Order: sequence, then C-alpha cells, then structure tokens
Amino acid sequence: MKVFRYFLLATVLACLFSSAAVAAEEAQDPICVFYFTGIGCPHCGNVDPVIFGEWLDEYPDLVVIEYELYKHEANGPVFMSFVKQFGMGSGVPNLLMGYNGSVSGDKPILSTLPAMMAERENITAQYGEVFFLLERSSIATLPGDPQIWHGDRILIRNGTAIQNEGFLRQLLLADDLTAVLSGTTYEKINATPVPVSGSSVGFEHAVAIDGWVLQWNGTALAEPTAAVVTQSPLPVWLVLVGFAAACLGYARGRP
Repeated sequence: MKVFRYFLLATVLACLFSSAAVAAEEAQDPICVFYFTGIGCPHCGNVDPVIFGEWLDEYPDLVVIEYELYKHEANGPVFMSFVKQFGMGSGVPNLLMGYNGSVSGDKPILSTLPAMMAERENITAQYGEVFFLLERSSIATLPGDPQIWHGDRILIRNGTAIQNEGFLRQLLLADDLTAVLSGTTYEKINATPVPVSGSSVGFEHAVAIDGWVLQWNGTALAEPTAAVVTQSPLPVWLVLVGFAAACLGYARGRP
C-alpha cells in the first residue's frame, strides 16, 4: 500500500540508529496515536498483533486510540473526517502520529512508529510538540466507537460516555485501580478477548462503569473491607446494678 505523508520521516530514519539510548529512557508524558484498522484486512493483520502486543509493552508512554472500521459502522464517518482534516490516505491500516503526520500500509507503519518513538525527544526539540499529548486530548468526547489501549489496559466505549476526562485518564494510567474506583459505582463483569485483525487480545479483569468498559491484566481489584463494629463492654457498676435489681425483684416475688 502507498505511503501517505511521512511526517519528518527523513529526520527520524536518519537518527534512528544513532539514538538507541533514547528509547531506553524513562517514560515521558503519554502521547496518543490514532490507528484505523479493519478486522479481516490482511495488511492490518500484520500490524494489529504488533501494535496491541509488542508495542504496548515496549512503549509505556504510548496510548493507541483504535478505530476498527469493518465491524463498527459508526467509525466509517469518523475515519473520513480524519482523512479530510489531516490529509490522510483513505486506506487501512492507517496511523496518525501527530499533526499532519500519517502513514499507511503495514510495512511503513511497522518501521515508522518505532523510529518516531526512539526520536521523540529530538523531534520535539527541533520542531516543537507535534505529537498528540494525552494531557491535551479529550478522550471523553471522542466520536464513534473508539477503543483506547495503554499498557495492559483497554477502555471500550459502551454507551453514553462519562465526561470526566481526568477520571478516564486515571483509569488508563493509575497504578492503583482500586483507589481510582473507590467511591464510584461500577460492576465487575467477565473479561472477554478483544478481537484484532489476525488474532485477539485476552484480559483477566473487567468492570463496566458509566458508559465504558475497562479491561486489564495484572492485579485484581481489592475486595471492599467490611466494617467491623466493636461493642464496648458494659461498665462494671452497670452490671452490678442490673444484678442487684434482678435479685430484689426475685426477693419481692417470694411468698
């Protein structure tokens, strides 16, 4: 498939092998990429398992906003609006990595995103912040039926979405999900594999909460701690008074 608009690709590839240490540095502020795919597309089948498997583990500062087009009719118009707004190609797989920066086709995507992540710091220093930062993005109001991936988690829209942007970011990023969900209303549900082109991704835990489903692997939610009511013992004098009253009543009742 044809490559469309490699943003800063020449700079990225020129520096790729000279900056291996950059890829190993600590995670930066998460960036968002928009990935358009279709279950059943053979080229998508080459990319999906890598994006949703290897890369989510390898890049802790990567958030993938997925729009699957073949099984989710609502995502078709969303894709076309992105094509028009950002000048993207109209085929899948297609990856929008930043402002006016998209690439399509399996081989170009598989080679370009690792290069971009390795050179993110240098690209930003030279061209400014050309990436979509999570802290500046509105995932609560995303159109269509997005699935948002980060690390070992996925957020799936399941109806009318909650509008609390900070809360959704915590669901994606926070180490302690029990603390994040404390005081909120949610339902534990069975985790289900998420289909991707060429395979599926399994999860161990899942909750449904106000228009979204969160699935993840790793630590389960802590069970709520039951309140323990401790009764203070009766004062000794009160026990003695009760005992005396009982004895007096018994004595008066004797003939």
